[in-house]
Amino acid sequence: MGGRKYYKKIFKEIKREKFDFPVVFELFTPLTDEFADDLKNTFYHYNLEMSPEDASEYVRYNIGKGYTNVQLVDSIEKALTHNCEKFDIFFMIGLGKQKKENVYKTLQYIDSLLEKFENKDKKKIYPFISPYAPTLDPGCIAFEDPEKYGYKVIYRTLEEQYEAFKNPSWKQFFNYKTEYMDAEDIVNLTYQSAMRMTDIKEKHGLMKREDAERIRKNIEISEKIMKRIDEIKDKNGNAGLLKDDLLNKWKKMCRIRIYR
Repeated sequence: MGGRKYYKKIFKEIKREKFDFPVVFELFTPLTDEFADDLKNTFYHYNLEMSPEDASEYVRYNIGKGYTNVQLVDSIEKALTHNCEKFDIFFMIGLGKQKKENVYKTLQYIDSLLEKFENKDKKKIYPFISPYAPTLDPGCIAFEDPEKYGYKVIYRTLEEQYEAFKNPSWKQFFNYKTEYMDAEDIVNLTYQSAMRMTDIKEKHGLMKREDAERIRKNIEISEKIMKRIDEIKDKNGNAGLLKDDLLNKWKKMCRIRIYR
């Protein structure tokens, strides 16, 4: 981020000092041949990560990511031919201008991307998909100009958000909804995507069967508990939740990472 001259100087000093430590670089723009060469010639061990957010270039452009799927694939290929040990790719749910169909197509794209590198070391490519944070950050451009970027802000004050965080379910934390999805949609898509992503990773050898089965079970339990919480809340309000032992199970489930 300091520019070409800056990183060249830093890389030169690292190489001169013969530092041997693993590093991770996040790419905000497509990987160039020059930077790939510099990474290979400087570091013994390095990983890269990139966040295209959605397979749709239209959705991606709306959040300021101005590169194509062709450039994404080209970046992965460059990385693999320049000794990159792992390439993480991050996608998100709940973006402005994003529809449910975009999420489904993104999951298909992830599957096809892994298939594309079937004959190379596909285990170096590791995709993720997860929901956007349940709050738009005050001060960010989407919070200040939500309609332009496909959002509607629900809670604008600290007090409103503080009260929302007292709710028992993360579905009730959201301070926004998008042009095409509300919190209910985003939460449901999160569980669906977690299940589908588990299938994809198992299919491509990125996850062992026993690990995949454990994650599927956790997802199912989490969905059932959330549904039960909704039922209790609709019937008795938040006070009824405090008397239900499922709340403790829910809190435990919230600590389980279901995306990996």
